[in-house]
Amino acid sequence: MNSKYWKLPLLLILPVAYIIIAGIFFVYWRPFYILCPDPVYSYLFTGMTIANGNLEIGYIDHPGITVQCFSAAVIYLQHFFMHSKLPVYQDVIMHPESYLYVLCTTFGILHALVTLVTGYYVYKKTGSLATALLFQITPLLGHEILSAASPTPESFMLICGMAFAAYIYCSFIAEKTNTPQKASLRNILLYGAFTGFLVATKYTCLPILFLVLIMLPNWKSRIKYIGSFALFFLLFISPAIPAWRSMFNWITSLATHTGKYGQGGEGIINKSEYLANFGHMFREDNYFATLYILLSTVLLIALIKRKQIIAENRIYLKLLCGVWVSSSLLMLLVAKHYSFHYLLPVRFCYPLIVAGSYGALKSILPTKLFKYKFLFPVAFYAFSIYLLWACLKPYIANPPQPYSTATADFLNNYSNIPLIITSEFGSSRPEPALEVGNAYTRNFHNKYWEYMKKLYPNTYRYMNPSDIIRHWDDVFYTPELFSEHPKIMVYFNDKDSLTRKTMLRNLCIWNNDTIAHDSLVYVQNESNEYVYELRGNQNMAKALLANPKEVRFDFEKWTANKSKFISTDGLYTINRANELTEKEYHSRTHSILLNKDNSCSGAYYIHAIPGNIIKVSIWCKSEENRSDIVLSTEKGGDFYVGGHAVLDSDKNGWKLLEYKCLVPPVIKDSTVKFFIFYFGHTHAYYDDLSIMVFPMKLNNSTFAGKD
Repeated sequence: MNSKYWKLPLLLILPVAYIIIAGIFFVYWRPFYILCPDPVYSYLFTGMTIANGNLEIGYIDHPGITVQCFSAAVIYLQHFFMHSKLPVYQDVIMHPESYLYVLCTTFGILHALVTLVTGYYVYKKTGSLATALLFQITPLLGHEILSAASPTPESFMLICGMAFAAYIYCSFIAEKTNTPQKASLRNILLYGAFTGFLVATKYTCLPILFLVLIMLPNWKSRIKYIGSFALFFLLFISPAIPAWRSMFNWITSLATHTGKYGQGGEGIINKSEYLANFGHMFREDNYFATLYILLSTVLLIALIKRKQIIAENRIYLKLLCGVWVSSSLLMLLVAKHYSFHYLLPVRFCYPLIVAGSYGALKSILPTKLFKYKFLFPVAFYAFSIYLLWACLKPYIANPPQPYSTATADFLNNYSNIPLIITSEFGSSRPEPALEVGNAYTRNFHNKYWEYMKKLYPNTYRYMNPSDIIRHWDDVFYTPELFSEHPKIMVYFNDKDSLTRKTMLRNLCIWNNDTIAHDSLVYVQNESNEYVYELRGNQNMAKALLANPKEVRFDFEKWTANKSKFISTDGLYTINRANELTEKEYHSRTHSILLNKDNSCSGAYYIHAIPGNIIKVSIWCKSEENRSDIVLSTEKGGDFYVGGHAVLDSDKNGWKLLEYKCLVPPVIKDSTVKFFIFYFGHTHAYYDDLSIMVFPMKLNNSTFAGKD
């Protein structure tokens, strides 16, 4: 038997090991909404949007386009074979963890298959089992191996990066394409496809360009490669090109601010943090520190003794230079906004560092050890066993316990009572995770919110530190809730008693009046979960909401010079700065029309003081859901808020939009400016406007009634 082929089964060992590790991930499966839904639910929702037939990318921060499109394909196929009668988006929102399970399974299988194919490819090109194993072992050297099945950019980077590093090594080293004659267009196109895919997956892969540029033999081939990269990058991010301005603003913000995600102070870097982050890089992972020091040391030795390197091995020197430049550049970039997972592009270059160091030192430091080739596969397998044991030891010594449904079961007993969830991410309920997913769906926010409102009609979110209670697309205030419900449940996933106490006080006190009393009714110490019951004073809540002032406009009456609309009761006017039409109307015969050239309705100045609640509602008909009810100061600047919730709809396509706002202390002149803003591309009709102001004050400043 040809010795080359009897070794092939050995290449199955690590892919099978990765399947086993992925199996452990699935055996101890915990819903992502319990652990941390960010960013998994974001990719689930953007993939869901594409699978639903809407090629609109809202999550462009990484940019992660490849993950979103791949997720969309998996979601579409799962939905197709399930024969679900629901639209894709409704089925995913109703069963998010089912779709995530299939996505994770697909990523896990893909990871094992690419590992197997990579090993076979390298072995076929080099004839070296040790080299093939070197590339297969790469995933074990990173922190991502235990979550490699998650639908995240890191999973795709690990899969694609492992194959790319193998292709670079084989095409440049094994096939010796470092000569001008062998820098073929086919290879250049493949280099461009790999790097375009990686950068479209995550911007941090951009320095890999320099690795290929240094390896290519001449400027002609480098120019071709840059063109190839640009072509494939644009191809892979093409679904997100309509959002190019947001992508540009995101990158600009990262570059011009010192904090993470462009949220720090203005400036290129924070010098103290920047220098400290370099220390973190080398302390956080021994493999990274060891291999980067090895790379730098061997490269220095090879440069000093480059004349001793035989001609056929000088390609290793170029390889080491390319890896060092790209790795060092990435380190300089990510030290600004540091997290260790940003260094993943360096880690899938580990095989290139080891193989390049071996090739460069082989002719400089000749030793008998290099003659015993069987030692290297044995060493790799021994090291693999050690790494596998290091990964599995925590699970063997302390296997994860099945996640408890006790909290969810407890809350289900109160399904007919409003539940305010205060946790930002992890929760025993999926609603916060669904909110995280919907955050990046751009123009489909309200479509998904409308459906989630039907699924979870009694779920509310407490937004800290703004102290706002959200009901999906709507805003609520505690008097509104307690006027309808004598009891409300509040869920915490926070062991900080002071934080809980502060939030409960904000919920129970309104303008120094106690509107509710709290009591702790459930504790789960292991998961730091707490549930409180709030018993509200309904009479007080109703009294606070009493005596609102309302003005209505049906857009049927206007002044003699047609410059203003007259209110239904004839007492007020609103500026008319838009076209009146009879083509569409919700009631009677007219409505107002807005489009991209005439995007704002006439302003109306509401008399309101701090502490009042303003509620504005208007009927709208539009092909696009791109309308905002805006409230601001007369001159803008200090106070500007806007949005809308969909409260109702009719058979003719009209939707009732509403927006509520608590008037803030910055309003000094008792005037709040209202207008409608349309930011769509076609047109929208508006009819039957209602503006209400709730004083939110008790008649006698005290209240005797009790529930």
